[in-house]
Amino acid sequence: MKRLTTLFTALCLTGALTLAFAQQSYNGQKGTVRTHQPAALNQLMAKSSSQAPVNTDNTLVVSGFRVQLYSSNNAHKAKKDALNLERDLLAAYPEQQVYVSYIAPFWKVRIGDFSSYFEALAFSRKLKEQFPQYSDEIYIIKEDVVSVSKF
Repeated sequence: MKRLTTLFTALCLTGALTLAFAQQSYNGQKGTVRTHQPAALNQLMAKSSSQAPVNTDNTLVVSGFRVQLYSSNNAHKAKKDALNLERDLLAAYPEQQVYVSYIAPFWKVRIGDFSSYFEALAFSRKLKEQFPQYSDEIYIIKEDVVSVSKF
């Protein structure tokens, strides 16, 4: 018990001395703190905040939906099929943005920047009529970011 009391007293004295020296070294001087952080950190902070970030090209980044028409991992023909579908979609719907992506091992083709699920659903029905060969593969995908022109 005596050892515990001695240890506790030593810890208290050490803490008090540390606090006294820390306050003494400050001397009431004012300083400037500068932070240097990468731009990617600012983007992550903006993404996590409740306010949507505004890009330099006057577009607002929001959550939205796209329609996926194609996804394949066939090594011999998936890229060619995806690029051909992109060309056909751009010809049929020049006002829509078409996204071709490769995330190993899949090639995917998505179209549109829709702010609501129902807009994407209506457009997917048009696509099923115009591209019946892809009707079994047409899905509505929720995207984290979709650029929409700012008003």
